[in-house]
Amino acid sequence: MTKTSFLPHPIPAAAMLFISLGVAVAASSSAASSATEIAPLPISCAVELDDKGRMVEITARLATDEDITGTYSLQIGKSGNGGTSMIRQGGPFDLEAGDDVTLGKTMMNGDPENFDINLTLDWNGMTLRCPSVEL
Repeated sequence: MTKTSFLPHPIPAAAMLFISLGVAVAASSSAASSATEIAPLPISCAVELDDKGRMVEITARLATDEDITGTYSLQIGKSGNGGTSMIRQGGPFDLEAGDDVTLGKTMMNGDPENFDINLTLDWNGMTLRCPSVEL
């Protein structure tokens, strides 16, 4: 069994693939001037791939430092010798500060490098997309 990991994150799961959402840009202005400040997002998303031999377990997770409400969309595409397939999962989320939840989970046969995974969050009037995972 192989688990893939690239970025460490406080989501409490060992040796998994993490995609952090980076930073948001917030503009602030004062009477004298306008300035752009960069602040970290209070949320992080992760796509975890767990290679279980002939199967791959794919888990979409979300962690937050503040109360948030929104929706998510998880799209998983796979291509290989047996053809192609596409899975779409999505729905609402309502988290409290400190929550770390699984948004969606599936198991598919094949090799991890045959998957194209996109996790998108709609939150606070923005659409945030975790980078596509192509292994």
